[in-house]
Amino acid sequence: MNEEQFGVEIIKRAVGIVIELGMDLEDHLADDDKVSLSEAVSTVVSVAPDIFAVASKTGDLKSELKDWSPNERVEVLEWAIEKFDLDNDKAEKAVELALLILLKLGELISLLKKDEG
Repeated sequence: MNEEQFGVEIIKRAVGIVIELGMDLEDHLADDDKVSLSEAVSTVVSVAPDIFAVASKTGDLKSELKDWSPNERVEVLEWAIEKFDLDNDKAEKAVELALLILLKLGELISLLKKDEG
């Protein structure tokens, strides 16, 4: 795995944690419109290995986010949209649009920082 692909994979893993938490939350809320303590613990335990793996590579993640290319951003966004699936299509579309906005905001910040430096 080349260095660029490693960077994309660590970002995907971090984004994947958030996606999994969101999908689990929707599942728990669908049952009875609330999340019990046992459901919350179960959800956290299910993503704990990924959380620890990403946390151990925080430095790599920070440096990758500072210099990831537009192509890498698009790759991660497309991957996230494909992976993210909610039963509520309107909520799913809203989250996907929010991800796109965050991606574009990141591009704007990168552009402005390049002008400063």
